Amino acid sequence: MAWRVAPRPAGRCRVAGCSALWLDGSFVTDAESPSGYDACWDWQGVDPGLLDPVLLDYSRAGRAVIKAKYLGDVLIAGVERGSGLPFVEFFQRTCDGQRKGIVLLNPKEVP
Repeated sequence: MAWRVAPRPAGRCRVAGCSALWLDGSFVTDAESPSGYDACWDWQGVDPGLLDPVLLDYSRAGRAVIKAKYLGDVLIAGVERGSGLPFVEFFQRTCDGQRKGIVLLNPKEVP
């Protein structure tokens, strides 16, 4: 699983003071072989100087670095451009608009 072979974004966010990380994707389902995850983190209270700088570059090249390092998309909990929805809401919709669950982690409680 991705968390065992890559740096964990929850750990990096915890160090910087983040108190909320939302997870989406097949990794948070009951799929036998999950293929990935998306995450977004709450920037409020975060010290950017303590955050992995990779997590602050959302250019095309920066997003590729995030995916390579963390094996998933890890974004600031802002607004998803295509839908105009906040990521937390966007993650709670299937491709056909149905509601679904996501996982909320408090990085301060994740080992």
